[in-house]
Amino acid sequence: MKSPLDTPNNKLVKENEIMTSPFGAPDDQQEEFAIELPKIESSVPEGKYVGRLVDVEKSISKAGNSMWVWTFVIDEGTFSGMEFKLFTALTPSAMWKLTETLVALGFGGYGQVIKFKLTDVINTRVILHIIEDTYNDQPRPSLNKISKIGD
Repeated sequence: MKSPLDTPNNKLVKENEIMTSPFGAPDDQQEEFAIELPKIESSVPEGKYVGRLVDVEKSISKAGNSMWVWTFVIDEGTFSGMEFKLFTALTPSAMWKLTETLVALGFGGYGQVIKFKLTDVINTRVILHIIEDTYNDQPRPSLNKISKIGD
């Protein structure tokens, strides 16, 4: 039986053969590991960027709440291609965020029933409001909200 690792780009290592890698050959006696990690910097400065929606999926939050996860990409300039996610929980206390997002995508507002298909919203262009946030005590860019182009 062939191993799933036995492919042209990933040759199966035979028994007693030393496997090479960019980290060097395995050494059972080695107890110390060292590598210089790059300084983490916010790659996208705070500001407004033209972008578009590339995906939306139904999910469950860590707290167990239903949510929609929106994926946007910056479309123009130096940071074109950078992706950001926007999480909208489907809870009464978070409906304002979902409403804000749907209005920016061109749908109704408070008190309306909204129904759409993925194909109705994909590639909708919006303004992405990027802020500097903190994750694991490190700065990182984060999508705060979206708005209609021209607002």
